[in-house]
Amino acid sequence: MQRISLCKEIIDVILEYISSKADVIHLPTAEDIVTTIHTMEQNLDTELLHLQLEMCVLERARRKKGKSTEGIRGLEVTYKP
Repeated sequence: MQRISLCKEIIDVILEYISSKADVIHLPTAEDIVTTIHTMEQNLDTELLHLQLEMCVLERARRKKGKSTEGIRGLEVTYKP
């Protein structure tokens, strides 16, 4: 989650830079950079979603077997944008 937050922060910094230097920088390159970081953020978010899904499936399987889910809850991942 820290990596996702960092990507968002870096994108904000780059966008601010672009707005102040738009007339003197190569905009297609700046767009490529922002797009690459955004794609990285999306990939990380998708990975997090898969982990959350796996955690739900594991928790359900444990509950079904009548076992405690305490260990699973300790590993629970939540995403806060």
